[in-house]
Amino acid sequence: MTLRGVGERAGVSRTAPYRHFRDKDDLLAAVAAAAFQQLYQDMATAVAAAPSPVPEALRRACRAYVRFGLSWPEHYRLIFHERLVEEEHSELTKSIPEGIQYFVALLTRGQQAEEVRSGDAQDLTILTWSALHGLVTLAQSGHLVRKGIESEEALARLLDELVAGLEV
Repeated sequence: MTLRGVGERAGVSRTAPYRHFRDKDDLLAAVAAAAFQQLYQDMATAVAAAPSPVPEALRRACRAYVRFGLSWPEHYRLIFHERLVEEEHSELTKSIPEGIQYFVALLTRGQQAEEVRSGDAQDLTILTWSALHGLVTLAQSGHLVRKGIESEEALARLLDELVAGLEV
C-alpha cells in the first residue's frame, strides 16, 4: 500500500493524501485511532445496556472487545501494530490511554461497590486487557478452534470465567 495508491483507489489525485498525512504510517495511525475509538464506543454501548452491577458491565465490555476483534481482524491487528505504537502519532497515542482508563474506571467503580476484588485497578486492567487480547489473537489465528472452542457460547464461557476472577 502506498499513499499514491490510496489516492488512486479513492478516486482523487494520487498526491491528495499527502495533504492530509505525512506518510503511510501516519495514514495507518489515523485508521488505527478511528478503530480504537470504535472499539471503545462498542464497549461503552454494551456497558450502557447493563451499567450495574459492575461484573455484568465488565462481561458486556469484554464481549464487545472480543466481538470487535473478531469482526474487524485487520483493524484489530493494525491497532496493535508495534511500529505504529512505537512512533509518535497524536491521535493514536491519545486513544490508547483512553481505553486503559475506561477499564480502570469500571474496575474502580466495582471495587467501590465491593463487587470487584481489591487490588490496583491499573494492574487488573492490564491483566484483563492482556487476557482479552490473547483470546482475540488465539481466535484469529485458529488456535482456539483447534482446541475445540468453536462457538460464541464457548468463548462467552471463557469471558465469564475471566470476569469471575475479578469478582469479590
